[in-house]
Amino acid sequence: MVQAGPRPSRTKPHCVDAPLAWLLGRYLGDGWTRYTNRRGCVILACGKHKAESLRRHLTEGRFQWREIEMRTAIRFIIHGKALARWIEREFGKGASL
Repeated sequence: MVQAGPRPSRTKPHCVDAPLAWLLGRYLGDGWTRYTNRRGCVILACGKHKAESLRRHLTEGRFQWREIEMRTAIRFIIHGKALARWIEREFGKGASL
């Protein structure tokens, strides 16, 4: 496991294991965050031909997730407001990546 370096905004570093590192890589490539006052999530999109691989990784990583089939792609919604806020704060959002 790899630990993130200390940041002034937090009291203890987050532990980044292999499933979370994989999720971060997918987020940087094809992901975005969405949250409201009550809920939050990380969303990953992929072509239908790559969906099985994402399902396997998300299941192995023990994330709480669901999927939505779109016309040409599949969206995977990974639930977790704290996760979405942390990823956005540490790795950026939209064009700020």
